[in-house]
Amino acid sequence: MAALDDRISETLNRLLDSVRGQLESQLGSCRDELIKTASEATAQVANDSAAQATAEASLEIESLKRQLDEARSDTSTAREQIASLTVELDEARKQLEVMRDDVEATLHDIETSRRESEETRLEVNRLASELRNNDERAAQAKRLPDAVRALDEAATFGDVLDTLTNRAGCEAGRAAVFLVKGNRLRAWRTVGFGFPSDSSRLDIDVSTSGPMAEAVRSCLGVSLGAENGVPEFARTDEPRSTAAWPVSVAGSVVAVLYADGAPADTSEEPYWPAFLDVLARHAGRVLEAMTVRQAAGLMTGKTTGLVSSSVSRQSSGSIQ
Repeated sequence: MAALDDRISETLNRLLDSVRGQLESQLGSCRDELIKTASEATAQVANDSAAQATAEASLEIESLKRQLDEARSDTSTAREQIASLTVELDEARKQLEVMRDDVEATLHDIETSRRESEETRLEVNRLASELRNNDERAAQAKRLPDAVRALDEAATFGDVLDTLTNRAGCEAGRAAVFLVKGNRLRAWRTVGFGFPSDSSRLDIDVSTSGPMAEAVRSCLGVSLGAENGVPEFARTDEPRSTAAWPVSVAGSVVAVLYADGAPADTSEEPYWPAFLDVLARHAGRVLEAMTVRQAAGLMTGKTTGLVSSSVSRQSSGSIQ
């Protein structure tokens, strides 16, 4: 029995070994087959994946190529546009240079025109002022014969002095006639000074009368600028040009005409001093003629009525 068991065991072992060997051989074959199949599958998958990746890469490359071509086309277009813009910019720069030269020339012309306009304006103002002065001189010159005629038509000594004062005031602005009383000057009539009607007559010393003193001493007309001395009675806050003329009868100064006016606003001297110089001289001649007529009438005894009339008409003031 033991031997049988041993043989059975041995046989079983041999069978087991044989089965084991077959199984291991089959398993190895299966494993190799599986490995081969897996390798082939993996290779196929890899190939498929590679093929798909290659296809996708090719598509991407094609897409990139198209984009690159488009970019190149855009770049070429942009380059052409840049070149065109560069040309336009150069042209615009040239035009700008020309425009700048034109603008500078225009500004120069404007400045020249402005200076010429300013010079023209100044010249027009000068001519207008000169014309205005000429018009004023012409108007005064036209009034001179009428003023001389008014002196000729005066009937008395007082009328002559009143006419002289009024006409002088109209021409200069302010005027006064003073009678010479030794070393004193006594006002006969004033125009334009605004003295109260009830104020006493001016009675001043010849030495303090400014241009009037020089006119009495020299027997000539005296004109002073605004910066020189003005008689105290005639002083104002504003500068005045002053002048005085003697009124002479038979070589003796019997009265003085004083006048003042605003300084001239041009380099030309005002016309009124020359105007009043003529009037003062003519007033002296008219007074001298009156004196001669009166003296002749008294000598012939034929002017009693005239002398009486003259005295009565001068009751408001006398030059004696």
